[in-house]
Amino acid sequence: SNMASDHDHDAQELVRLFKDFLDADNPRGPYKERVRAMLDSGERRLVVDINDLRNFSPETATRFLKYPEEVIRAFETSLHEYVNFIADADEDDFSKESAGATASSALNK
Repeated sequence: SNMASDHDHDAQELVRLFKDFLDADNPRGPYKERVRAMLDSGERRLVVDINDLRNFSPETATRFLKYPEEVIRAFETSLHEYVNFIADADEDDFSKESAGATASSALNK
């Protein structure tokens, strides 16, 4: 069971690392901007360049080649958490805006 908990710990580390990767600057801009573009267009697929990952974390790129399922699972977890985070942030803005709209329409009467 010790190995399993080490494995979980590794998985959490990977999830954290991928969140940093989404934020990191890249030659074509950070992936978080591509995530937003993906959501705006209704796409459900994010294409990641292995070279971007290698530049960010050579160890993770190597690990991906050895254990693709494990690394992809961690990346998907990061991506889902990130998408939910964006959705929550946008919802907050949206509710503030709609509250603002309600207030201003009441004032206009």
